[in-house]
Amino acid sequence: MSSKSLHLVANDLKPLVTSIQEMDLKLENQLTLNAYRDVVKSLSMLQKLVPNNVTRNEIKILLRDGSQSKAILYKNNEPNNTNTSAGLVHIHGGGLVMGLPESNDSRHLNLCSKLGITILAISYRKAPEHPYPTPLNDCEDGFDWFYENAESLKVNINRIALSGDSAGGCLAAALSQLKLNDKTNKIAHLLLLYPMLDASTGSKANEKDPLLGEFIWTAEMNQFSWSAYLNDQPRTSPAVPAALKSHTGLPSCWIGVGALDLFLDENIEYARKLIKAGVKTEFDIYPAAIHGFPMIEEAESTLAFINDFTNSLIKALKLT
Repeated sequence: MSSKSLHLVANDLKPLVTSIQEMDLKLENQLTLNAYRDVVKSLSMLQKLVPNNVTRNEIKILLRDGSQSKAILYKNNEPNNTNTSAGLVHIHGGGLVMGLPESNDSRHLNLCSKLGITILAISYRKAPEHPYPTPLNDCEDGFDWFYENAESLKVNINRIALSGDSAGGCLAAALSQLKLNDKTNKIAHLLLLYPMLDASTGSKANEKDPLLGEFIWTAEMNQFSWSAYLNDQPRTSPAVPAALKSHTGLPSCWIGVGALDLFLDENIEYARKLIKAGVKTEFDIYPAAIHGFPMIEEAESTLAFINDFTNSLIKALKLT
């Protein structure tokens, strides 16, 4: 089958397209979902080499129903590093149906080492076994754990940012909406990495530019995941972040997305609503980039993406 958009993909990202196509995985039912989960697990490994100035530990977080979730804590161990008082909680991607906190280990090691910030990569239970609101509740419990343990971690509660990639961006945006009226446990800054925000994207009622979403994360996959997550529940905020009526009061936000990503249009629309509501917003689009492009760490678009993400953190958390 001929491709509609491969000629538009950056050359240094085409190996990612090829590797995913060779797996020939479909996301259509529980059987194929399990196969996808196995592949994602095999790709989500902790780095063997940890920078000398970073301590990485796996911890357990007690959830509201008495169960536990896994999280990974990154601490910079340089004495007198004032940036260790700044924190970042990250929520991993995976379409709300798969994924692990280890998937961003390389990025978190580098951020912790170079910026000095304290990072908590959290996990959550997945749909369809655990539909909304369980995944969001798990993320709120993870964020609140970091906030409540800030003193022992030597983190300033006024310098805690929240980030999420793809489905993690969905949950991060949802959590920021959930906490709109929360006078404690405030989110200092929000970073949404090609976030999944609109349950209608990929449906026949909301068909997008055919050049968007041909690779990595498709319209069909998106609809499968939203259906599994919502489980016939109302498509309202915070379950569906794009459904929020008023964006006033949300934390400052950075959004980054590839120009060929299925989520491009919904990300543009969300940024537009934030700006209209007076929320300090940064929005970056990466030419010739597909969904999940930062998996190719040395790609030109990835290097620009990491630079923009890092600069947004530096400004928002007043890092030295």
